[in-house]
Formats: sequence, C-alpha cells, structure tokens
Amino acid sequence: MPAPPFLQLDRRSDVPLQRQLFECFRQAIADGTLAPGTRLPPTRELADELRVSRNCVVNAFRYLTAQGLVIAKTGAGTQVAASPLLRVRVPPSTRARGRAGRIARIVTDASSGTAGAFRPGVPALDLFPLRTWRTILARQWRNAMPLLGYGGASGWPPLRDAIAAHLGAARGIRCAPEQILIVNGAQQAIDLAARVLLEPGDAVCVEDAGYLGARSAFAATGAVVVPVPVDEEGFVVAAAREREASPRLVYVTPSHQYPLGATMSLTRRQELLAWCSETGAWILEDDYDSELRHDGRRELPAIHALARNAAVIYIGTFSHLLAPALRIGFAVVPHDLLQAFQVIATVAGRGPSTIEQAALAEFITSGHFERHLRRLRTAYAEREAQLVRHLRALDAVEAIHGLGAGSHLVIHVRDEARVAKACAANGVEVPLVRDYGNARGLILGYGSTDANAIRAGMAVLAAAIHRRAR
Repeated sequence: MPAPPFLQLDRRSDVPLQRQLFECFRQAIADGTLAPGTRLPPTRELADELRVSRNCVVNAFRYLTAQGLVIAKTGAGTQVAASPLLRVRVPPSTRARGRAGRIARIVTDASSGTAGAFRPGVPALDLFPLRTWRTILARQWRNAMPLLGYGGASGWPPLRDAIAAHLGAARGIRCAPEQILIVNGAQQAIDLAARVLLEPGDAVCVEDAGYLGARSAFAATGAVVVPVPVDEEGFVVAAAREREASPRLVYVTPSHQYPLGATMSLTRRQELLAWCSETGAWILEDDYDSELRHDGRRELPAIHALARNAAVIYIGTFSHLLAPALRIGFAVVPHDLLQAFQVIATVAGRGPSTIEQAALAEFITSGHFERHLRRLRTAYAEREAQLVRHLRALDAVEAIHGLGAGSHLVIHVRDEARVAKACAANGVEVPLVRDYGNARGLILGYGSTDANAIRAGMAVLAAAIHRRAR
C-alpha cells in the first residue's frame, strides 16, 4: 500500500521525523482528509513505505493517541477517533481552519450541576464559612471606591502579599509578591503558561493518567503531548527520559497526583529537577490541593521550593479549598517571564473581581483561611475513613489508592466500565481513570460527600458491583 500523499517528510529539517509524521496526520484529521473511523496503515508497512524506523511511526501514533485523535482497537488496528478533539467544524476556505484543528476538548470535573455522591473535584461546600465571608465582603463593598476599576494586570496587591506570605510559611516557597499573578483558577494559569512557553511541535511531558484540562491547553498550542506513566512515587522520570529527549515543558501534580492519588517522593522530585535542569525544560507544578494532607504526615516541600537550577512555575487555586464559584487562583512566575504572562493575561481577559480579591486578602490575613483549612482536614480525614470502612467491607474491591491527602481516592474492581455506568444510572458518579489516560480504576471523591451521602452512594456502588459479581 503506497503512503498517503499528505505524508510529506522533510529529511533536511531539524524537526524529528516522528514529529513531522505526527503533524502530517494531525493536520489531515483536522482538515477532514482523514474522516472519523478511517483506519491508519499498519506501523510496519508505513515505516517501510516511508523508509523510516518502525519506532518513528509507533511514536507518532502514540502522540496521536495521547491527544485523542486516534484510538487503537484490538484486531482492528488504529483508527481516527469518532470525535477527534474537535467541537466545531470550520469551513475549509477560512484561514482559521488550521487553528481549529488545534482546539482541544477541555474536560473538567464538576463542570455543571450540583455535586452528587463521589463527584471528584468539588470541595466541602457545606463547610464554607458563609457568614464570615459575607461579613468581609460587605465590609469591602462599604469601602469599594478604590476597587471599582479594572485593577492591575497581576491582581490586587494586598492579595498577592497575603499569598506570598502564606506560601512561604506553608509550602517553603520564597517569592516576591510581584511574582504572583492572580487568575481565574488553575485552568487559566495552565492556559497562560501554555501560550507563553509553547510553540507548535514543542514536546510537553504529562502524567498518564492525568488532568485532561492541562492536556487540552497544551494541545491547543500545537504542542506534542507526551504521556508519562505514574507509579506509587508519582511521575516516572526514567520513563520520561526514554520517551522524550528534549521536552519544552513538564506538567506534574506532585502533592496528590490527579487522578491516581500518588504523592511524588522527595527522591523523584529531585530527579525531576535534575533532568529538567539538564534539558532546559520548564516545570509546571500544579499544587491544586497541597493544603489537604490529613493523615498526620508532613507535606513534602513544593518542587518550586527545592529548585535551584531548574525553572519552575507554581500554580495554586482556591477553588478546591473554598468554593469553585470564587474563580480565584494564582501562578508564581519567574521575573523574566512576568511581562509576557501579564500581556497574555490581559489579552485573554482580566482576572477575578477586585472586590472578591480584596475580601480573600482579608480572609487570609485575619486567620480565617488557616482555620478553614484545619476544619477541612479534619472533615476530610473523617469522610475518607468512613468511605474506606465501607469499601473494605466489599470483597470485590481489589485495591484502594491515594489515601491520606486531597479529597478523592481510587479503587480497583472488576468490570469497571459497567460498574460506573450502573452507578451513573442511579445518580452516583464514579468516573473511570481510563478516561484520563492509560490506567485503571474508579475515582471516588468525598470532599462534597458528607456521612449521609457516603452511605447512600455506597449502597448504589455496592449494588452495582454485586450485580456484576453474580
């Protein structure tokens, strides 16, 4: 079978052949040359036809799979996905066609509706200090005249001061307040980093399984997303070295890996820093729930706090600690990138309401934030313990992972897809880990699930498991 005409490789180019091959297929899928369901040539035959190594083709196909453009089916080869990351069809005549091919499907937890039993990514909204917040917010409105403008590109200065002080005490991060950029949650911080740092064809190493919102932001820039496995110590640096020699960016969630729940060991953090220092790669550290270790063990220092020669951008959010509706997150940005981040942030849209930023600054400096965190840790420890007791009473639960931190855990059972479907039919969400990458398990969030909801949710989960076990 001759190679398709859209596969044009430039052997004089500095771009690796596997990257060129990936780009050719990706563009063909984006512009409709390869329709959904189209079967790709076998890797060995295509390698022979193009006179390249089979590994070159295999790696290109792996990149396509990681971005959701193709799927590998046993006995049916590799096919273009039914919905390959595209939401909008753009007429071929428009200049926007190429850009549309890079717009990725952003999938986030708790994207709509109210939180049901075990929905991950939603904090304990029943514990939100509403009365205190209302009082502080009312006080800010009484003195709101300085807050009614657009505000600075980096955010309200007193909030940046408060976050810098908190990070120094809680995470060992030494940064100046002017390095902090206030954004509309962690997703915007990831998107800004992608826009500032990445060019089409750049390699980005991500955790596999991992947060889909990050993958989507990277893919939208035209970067090549390289999935890297996760074990009980977190991101496997040795595997990353084998898969990508020169990444531009490495994205990790070290405190409580999403979704598998591993905490990256100190040794692995140091190994990651050494590798990125060697290669010149940036590290994007998403510390989305580092404040929520509740098993009594001390949280490890942030990667940012350990960095000397490596370049780290640190991301945090208050969505997981207070309420998603606040839409307040932040990024700690190196001085030499600050102007670029500020410009892109201004173009993308200003940050959160300055009045709510001012309220959060007072909430932190007055000690309310620390008190709320202590209350959350206590509640999450109790909710996790109750959930684990129920799970361990079920013989069909083979393993439980991700304990002692955050607000979710992962379990292994047989027939995971059917169990998840049966639960969903009865209003209980237990997302499949495989939807986030190459790993198995069911995700059970307990942040927004109180004792009564845990009992009700476990009844549904147990019934679904037992129906499959018979």
